[in-house]
Amino acid sequence: MDKINFGLFFGHLAVYLFVWIFAITTQSALTAWLSNYYGDDTAKSEGRISFSPFVQADLLGTIIIPTIAFIIGWLSPGIPFLAWGKRVPINSKKWNNPKLAGVIVTLGGTFASISIAFVSFLLLKILFVTGVTDTDSFIQIVLGKNFATEVNWGAPILMILWYSLVLNLVLTIFSLIPFPPFGGGAALSHLLPDSFKPVKDFFNRFGIIIALFLIYFGIIGYVLKPVLIFTLSLLGIN
Repeated sequence: MDKINFGLFFGHLAVYLFVWIFAITTQSALTAWLSNYYGDDTAKSEGRISFSPFVQADLLGTIIIPTIAFIIGWLSPGIPFLAWGKRVPINSKKWNNPKLAGVIVTLGGTFASISIAFVSFLLLKILFVTGVTDTDSFIQIVLGKNFATEVNWGAPILMILWYSLVLNLVLTIFSLIPFPPFGGGAALSHLLPDSFKPVKDFFNRFGIIIALFLIYFGIIGYVLKPVLIFTLSLLGIN
């Protein structure tokens, strides 16, 4: 078994947590702002339209669980992706256009994630195309677990961009899962007629259990893996 480079390990962990906190904070802040835009000032009155991690982050869901997931992912193949922030307080009865607001507010976080992922991808691609860095260095610095070369000033930037791309892609995919408690399910529930109430009630009650089942048995991974492979191919990494 190869020796663990603890300097590299803690460097990755620090970047990983930074990116998670930023992503979750951005998602929550945008969701709170959109809800306020459509007439619900509940989140605003509680100071949730904020990019402060102290306002949006949850100690267990944003720090402790992601750290444990990262350690597991570091020691065995896979990408850790379990995290959450504080729930954004929303009173849908205050929305001035409930159906439209229900879709846009619940998918606001998804828009934030996919935007961050796109910008991160674009910046990485520019670094490769312009020759500022190359794919071999990227693989060693970011994807390699045994660091064989000297860390240069660009290593933290590459790590931040890569984790930002991957983790926000993961958040996007999770957000689009079409049943509660995920954004896709919440958006869909606002569009479905009342005749679907038993179905909505079922998923509101058991959605999180189904989600944990999908994660535990690797079913979500079957979706994530081809997306990540395709993303790497677009970056010119095979």
